[in-house]
Amino acid sequence: MQLQQTDLFIWGIICGCLLTCFLIRQYQRNKRKKWLRKAKKAEREALFFLERKGYQIVAQQLSKPIKIYLNGKAHESTIRADLLVRKGWKTYIVEVKSGQQGSGTLPNVRRQLLEYALVFRPSGMLLLDMEHARLKKVEFDYGRRATWQEKVLTLLLLVAISIIILLWRQIN
Repeated sequence: MQLQQTDLFIWGIICGCLLTCFLIRQYQRNKRKKWLRKAKKAEREALFFLERKGYQIVAQQLSKPIKIYLNGKAHESTIRADLLVRKGWKTYIVEVKSGQQGSGTLPNVRRQLLEYALVFRPSGMLLLDMEHARLKKVEFDYGRRATWQEKVLTLLLLVAISIIILLWRQIN
């Protein structure tokens, strides 16, 4: 059985497609590895940067398990933050970014930071842009309501002020 010219052409197309797919996968894998190396390097450099700025590193790759309930069914997940640092009496979650991710205004970065703020409840959030060596304080204003502790404290303060006023009137 002898291969004809059209058979060779079809086999050439098939081999070319397979080779192209293989090369694309290799390119994507190398690109991903390069990105991971860059991210790991940025995180290592971030430790020195933060220590120079007076922050104490408390934890790296801090994770916290959470449960998400969908129609009453629990689904377990884990939230992982880059760093937990302390400065003075305050603790901060630090997200280390490089490249254009460091701006903090991109939707995926914003959602990630908001997720950390809600799950870890730190004193503050910091975004560390290692490409430009900038530390940015992140704050969210999403109409936070007072906690029950804040409400009780406010009520106690008002009662104390009222008692002081009544006592002052009795004395004078």
